[in-house]
Amino acid sequence: MYFSILKHPLFIICALLFGINQILERYFHYHLPYIHAYLDDLLCMPVLLSILLFLQRSITLRNPNYTFHIAHIIVAIITCSLYFEVYLPYYYPTKYIADPLDIIAYCIGGFVFWKWMNE
Repeated sequence: MYFSILKHPLFIICALLFGINQILERYFHYHLPYIHAYLDDLLCMPVLLSILLFLQRSITLRNPNYTFHIAHIIVAIITCSLYFEVYLPYYYPTKYIADPLDIIAYCIGGFVFWKWMNE
């Protein structure tokens, strides 16, 4: 009942794609140009929000029917955008680069979660 979001086909697809991409990049040093730049950002919101929704349903609220309001999703997008695209590039400029297209990827991922996974 609480695990339903973690069994959602889109969550499984996003989590598997994220995991495969990370393994290819970290252990095999295989980088596809646009996939390397934007896939993780695109998958961030569906994976992160699904895990957070699971925690809200099972631990915090104990309500298996709870869903996120659109404002929660927007706050998550803004938080990730500020952290990954403003804070990290400012304080660690040699390791992180700000890219406005990443914010668009977070928005698309947030929309995918809101439209098809937030049930």
